[in-house]
Amino acid sequence: MTESGPEQRSRRQSLGRSFACAASGLFRVLSSERNAQIEVAVALLVGAAVAYFRVSGWQMVAVLLCIFSVLSLEILNSAVEAAVDLASPGQHPLAKHAKDAAAGAVLMMSVGSVVVGCVVFLPKIIRYREVFGRQAPAPGTASFNVSVMLVLLALIFALWAFVMRAPREKS
Repeated sequence: MTESGPEQRSRRQSLGRSFACAASGLFRVLSSERNAQIEVAVALLVGAAVAYFRVSGWQMVAVLLCIFSVLSLEILNSAVEAAVDLASPGQHPLAKHAKDAAAGAVLMMSVGSVVVGCVVFLPKIIRYREVFGRQAPAPGTASFNVSVMLVLLALIFALWAFVMRAPREKS
């Protein structure tokens, strides 16, 4: 039997509210954390490489898992830093340990992602260089258009993140 009435509406509203809070947290991290902005710009460039080199389905899954894992860990790292700052406003060795461990998790996943990127892209780059006389994808083809679009998005995002924004004060 399905529920109806105020209890069901409350549950739906709370689910919508949960999504709104999650989106708010995501956009807050992406708009305020320099490392997250760099990671998004790199993700867009990797997306262009995925489109340009036409990676296989499983390779795309591996690359996407790496991208979303690094970004997710960066968000968790920001949450740990905020919670530690709230709980321990002064300097404390355990606060430093917690922050360093969270940052270390991001670093480990980033290194793993670079390894996956090398496994996926290096053979394609080497093959492309061996056939250097071969034409790159022609303008107007889907892979060319997607590659150009993702590179432009990455450049616009980098410009916004690094040039157009006013410097933030350290807290």
